[in-house]
Parts: sequence; structure tokens; C-alpha cells
Amino acid sequence: MLDQTVVETIGLDGRYVLYMDTERESVRVDARTARSVEETFARGPNGEKVLIQERREETLSLPTGSHRVVRTVANLDVNGALQTVQQEVIDSKQLGTGARETNSVILLPNPNEGLGPVMQIQEIARPQANGTTDVERYSWLSDGAGHWQLQEVESRIQQDGRPGSTEKDSVLRPDSTGTLQLVEQTIRTQKKLGADQESEITETYSTTVPGVAGENSLQIVGRESASRRHNSSEHSVARQIESATPGSATGDLRSIEQTLDIVRPTANGLVQENRTIYSIDTNGQLRQVWISLGETDKPFAIDFGKPRR
Repeated sequence: MLDQTVVETIGLDGRYVLYMDTERESVRVDARTARSVEETFARGPNGEKVLIQERREETLSLPTGSHRVVRTVANLDVNGALQTVQQEVIDSKQLGTGARETNSVILLPNPNEGLGPVMQIQEIARPQANGTTDVERYSWLSDGAGHWQLQEVESRIQQDGRPGSTEKDSVLRPDSTGTLQLVEQTIRTQKKLGADQESEITETYSTTVPGVAGENSLQIVGRESASRRHNSSEHSVARQIESATPGSATGDLRSIEQTLDIVRPTANGLVQENRTIYSIDTNGQLRQVWISLGETDKPFAIDFGKPRR
């Protein structure tokens, strides 16, 4: 399966110009292995396509229910060759208690012209009798000398995704004495507004407020809202991002970005995807800065998650 996306932006003359092309191909290697390759092209001086990045992902599924995913990112270097800049290896397995454990390692280039581990993440998801799932996530960073330092612990109560559900994430980080302290909390709520409309609101609270010095208690610093409509002829998602006003200790938020995604089926059996982004300018006003057009043979649907960039 091949997906193609063309991104346009507004040029100096106010007209739309080609900015970037993305091609993603997914193949089933065998009964246990799937592979995808995503290539990103910029435009050269004469409008020709120039490969600037390649993302590869390979997934291996075992009969035991275990999975291994290897993701590799390669960028174009000064010599015009692709060089690996990041690799992530994810191992997931089912535990006897019904829980699932996922261990990830992130590798970056090191001075020895190879890749070395810089971050480890362990996540354990435990289903509960009431339909929720308790998730604990631990993150460690390498000190470069073979030791790992705990950087963050995240606990999450995950719902089953039904409209009307609420999820809560809490993030703890060690203070100067090594004691874990609550520094961030996220509350996500989904609602069913009608037969063809749903909404999702995510509010983020933090002890770090932009432009406010010193230690602070939890205060709202951001809100992301999304409204989805879907029918037989069109799917659309309108998103808005609000952020704390710098220097305000009263929780004031301002809109900094709006995105509109529209997906429609075409007469030739493909799906047309349109994305328009409005962003805040230096005068504090929202203006259109991005438009993306593409066609795909994926099913007629739209991702309700965060927009891709």
C-alpha cells in the first residue's frame, strides 16, 4: 500500500507553492513481519524532488503474543548520503497476570561512529475489573558512563475510549534530593455531542508556568480541544490549541493554533485529505500558514488524534 501526501505553503507572493512530498509504503514481508518505509522529499532549486529523510519501521509478531518493533530515522548529510540519526527498539510481552510490559531503548550516534543507548523506557499496563487500565511508565537517561538515572515516572488511568470517559495522567520527577514530586497532570475528557459529532478536551496542569519564576503549585498551562463530525460524504476534525499567557500566574490561556482536517472520498475510489493550519503571528493574531493536500487508498476515515507535521 502506497500513501502520498503533498504539502503546500504560502510563498512570498501570497500564492501556494509546493513545499514537501511524503511517500509511505507498507508491505507484509511474511506472516510475522510487517515493514513500512516513509520518504520525505523537499524541493530543489529547479523544483525537483530531493530526498531529505527516510523513516523505516519493522514489526515482528511472535505466537506467544510478544512483539518487537524497530524504528530507524535517517537524514541526508552534507555529502548527500543518508545517515542514521536515531533508532528505537521496542519489545512488548504479555505477563502472566494479564498485564503487558513494554521496554524501549532509544539509540543515538556516538563518537565511535556507531549507535549507543541514551534512554530507556519501561511501561506496564494492568487491566482493572472496572474496565480501566492502570499504566505506569518509567524513564531513565544514560550518564554516558554506563549508569542510568531515573528521570520521570508517569502514572495513567486509561479508560476504554467510550464517549463520556475521562483519563488522568500524572508525572513525577525527582527533586534536588532525589525525592519524586508531582510536576504535571493531564486530564482528558471525551463527549458525545450528537449522532455524528464528538469532542475531546485535554487540559494540562504544571508547576512550571511560562514567564513565572520560582516553584509554583499546579496551574493550567494548556488546553487542546477537538471536535469531530462524520457522515457518509465527509469526515472533519477541527482542533484548537491554547497556551498560558507568558508571565501570567492566573491561568489565562490564549489560542495559538487552529487546525482543520477534512477527508472526502473521490470518484476514482481514493480518499482526498485536506489540512489547513492557522498559527499566531507576532501581533497575536491567527493567520493561515500551512495547507496540505494528499490522496490515499486508506479506508475512508480520519485520525482523531493530534495532527501530523
